[in-house]
Amino acid sequence: ACDYLNLARGLTAMIPACRSLVGLVVLFVLLGTLVEGNSHKFKQGQAIPFYVNKAGPYFNTHETYHYYSLPVCRPQKVVSRSLTLGEVLRGDRMAESLYSLQFNKNVHDEVLCKTLLDRGDIETLIGAIE
Repeated sequence: ACDYLNLARGLTAMIPACRSLVGLVVLFVLLGTLVEGNSHKFKQGQAIPFYVNKAGPYFNTHETYHYYSLPVCRPQKVVSRSLTLGEVLRGDRMAESLYSLQFNKNVHDEVLCKTLLDRGDIETLIGAIE
C-alpha cells in the first residue's frame, strides 16, 4: 500500500494509499479506545448506574425537554451527571434515575411510584413526544 521505495510512481501516486492507511490506523486506535473504555466488569449484585436523559418529538430532534421537567416520577432532589464533550454536543441532559438496578438480579413487576396525571399532564406528555 505505502511503498516509499517505489519512487518511479511519484509522491502524488502514493498519497491516496497512504491517506487510506493512516485512516485505517486512526480507526483501529479509536475502536480500541472505545472497547477498552467500556470493559468494566460488574460483580454479582453490584449497583448499575442508570440515568434518564432528554425527551422530545421523534421528527424534531432540536425540541427537547429534560426528563424530569415532564410530569413523571421524580426524586426529591435531581442529581445531574457530568457529561462528556460528545454528550454536551448532542444536547444530552443526564440525571440519576429513580430505578435501582443490580447486576444479574432479576426483578419482576416492581412499582417505581404511583402518580395521578390530570388532563394537562397528559397533554404535556403528548406534546413532548409528538
